[in-house]
Amino acid sequence: MRKLIAASAKALKGCVDFQLLPTSEVVAGIHRTAAPSTRLADWMRLPALPQTTKRRLSASAIERYVRCPLSYKLELEWRLPEEPAASTQYGAAMHSALLVYFDGVRKGRRMSAEDVVGYFLDQFGKAKIEDALQRHLYERDGTQQIQTFLESPDAVPHGRVAMLEHTFQSEVAGTGLTGRIDRVDETDDGYVIVDYKTGNPKSQELADKSLQLSIYALAMSKRGPVKALIFQNMADNTAIVSQRSPESLRKAEATIERAAAGILEGAFEPTPGTHCNWCGYRSICPVKELKPRLAIENAADANGQLRFWAEPMLARKN
Repeated sequence: MRKLIAASAKALKGCVDFQLLPTSEVVAGIHRTAAPSTRLADWMRLPALPQTTKRRLSASAIERYVRCPLSYKLELEWRLPEEPAASTQYGAAMHSALLVYFDGVRKGRRMSAEDVVGYFLDQFGKAKIEDALQRHLYERDGTQQIQTFLESPDAVPHGRVAMLEHTFQSEVAGTGLTGRIDRVDETDDGYVIVDYKTGNPKSQELADKSLQLSIYALAMSKRGPVKALIFQNMADNTAIVSQRSPESLRKAEATIERAAAGILEGAFEPTPGTHCNWCGYRSICPVKELKPRLAIENAADANGQLRFWAEPMLARKN
């Protein structure tokens, strides 16, 4: 074998001309030729549409922008079609049943727990859920949760039921806000805002830091004092009561103002984090997209030659 290689080397002598180049130039040149051919990243970083930067904001929109500006932009402009999750459809049916129940309370026609459960099952029956077992489990949980809640003190309104599914439009720190509050009770000394949660129970810490509840408080405070804000966890029938001090509301206003300024300026760079694991745009995000990139082993062998190989690497922000 060595004789064969030596013979081949002699035969090629004078046929191959080469010279050593500075390593820095080699690396830069190879990286340039390895640039991705896809235009996806360029499309995603196109300037935002006018309706993206000039619109009223909701609590969920602000939270989404704070979490990842690019995700906020894509959700508005790309609108990739997808079936609503089973949990979303379940939550909608539960909210509808609670709306009907408290509307009856407000009008002096309180429904029985059985009728409320029947209404929930009727609404949830319209949901598009193919898995029969999953549907059964949601029906079972919803039935149990409604019955437990209606039999507990938490189902008793705080004062009178003043508003249900209350849609508001307000302005905070020069930013137009919009939202919808599940229930507003009115007492002699202020409003009590109730938001139903049908997913995993929310903690006291989360309620105290919730931008959603802060925005509700800011909106309703224009009508009168807000006495309490409640996350009503349906899963374990717990009522997490929170308040907002003037200082905490000022912090919320600052968060709203920063988010609104970034949106208006067209600042939509991606912000990677743990939320990428469940982001619907993960597969097309320029941060998470896998791109071919040449890596160089700058280690000379016995003859002073550089060795090269290619490996996939996560794309980095430009």
